[in-house]
Amino acid sequence: MALKKRAFTFMFFVTMVAAAFAEGQYDTSTPASTEKVIVIPDGVTSIEDGEFAGQGGTEVTIPISVTSIGYAAFAGNGLTSVIIPDGVTSIGEQAFSGNPLVSVTMPANVEVGENAMPCQAAYEENDKQAGTYTRPNSDSENWTYQPPR
Repeated sequence: MALKKRAFTFMFFVTMVAAAFAEGQYDTSTPASTEKVIVIPDGVTSIEDGEFAGQGGTEVTIPISVTSIGYAAFAGNGLTSVIIPDGVTSIGEQAFSGNPLVSVTMPANVEVGENAMPCQAAYEENDKQAGTYTRPNSDSENWTYQPPR
């Protein structure tokens, strides 16, 4: 799916939020949340190289239609957890580098590029099994594997 459609969706969202603020539908007297959710529309099959890098995202929703994630696609955000959908077959180099990830849920047998994510060694040591890989904090190198339920 073309980036133009995503850009239009984002601009439409920004326009709607701006209109809601102008009409007084939101209370601006309290501080805004620091959460920034990256939402990828259903139907997108490929996340391009660097597409969401450095956008300050704290959460991402990847639809089941996605089959590949490009080089540095989500690098340099604030993501602490990510769920990779079952349809993903490849994740590019450094796709999630520079994120304080503490939980990564992976499908089985994904081709993972170099330094794509901090749990990569644990994933490969577990023969690329599906499951959730967690660590106590973003400074730890001690990833644990939890099989799917």
